[in-house]
Amino acid sequence: LSTFAVHVIAKVAIVAILSAWGAVLTESAITATPIASARAIVGFTLTALLLTVIHFLVPFAIAAIVLDRREPRTAFREAGALLRRYWLTVTEVSTLLTAIHFASFMVFSIGAFLASLPFIFIGNIGLTRGIGWLVATAVVGRVAVLAILLILTVAITTTFLAASWTLLWITLTSPGPEPEPWISRFSRARGKRVTS
Repeated sequence: LSTFAVHVIAKVAIVAILSAWGAVLTESAITATPIASARAIVGFTLTALLLTVIHFLVPFAIAAIVLDRREPRTAFREAGALLRRYWLTVTEVSTLLTAIHFASFMVFSIGAFLASLPFIFIGNIGLTRGIGWLVATAVVGRVAVLAILLILTVAITTTFLAASWTLLWITLTSPGPEPEPWISRFSRARGKRVTS
């Protein structure tokens, strides 16, 4: 029930933020004044920041609820404290996970195209020969294969992302050395190369 509540809170917040952003866009499009344009830029920036914070907080809050048995309010408070403390590390990991998410859907798109080719070929044969059942079979087969590919892609990607965010939460909350952002490690390694 608690993780469901966190998901509902996150979705309601996202819908409210996007609705407000839509109102700003509508006003900007109707009035087309410099003030409206500036308002649209500020609105877009604030919307992007709020959605990014929600994107960071929700997985941490869910991990706190599931693994530490926290109440949703406490989980969000702890997630906020974790985000403030490790914001650079969280941003770096989120950027990497976003790239992986994008790449997975690029792979899905290529796979969907390749998986569609036999059905398109069979459908074209059915169309040119006037065989209706062959066309229907090709359409149903293509839709079924695309649905299976989409379900598999979403299931694998969602599982990977949830596991990654949970592992990050465990790493950030576990005792031991502080995790160091990649940028800091890169800067330090580059500085050593320059000085030597």
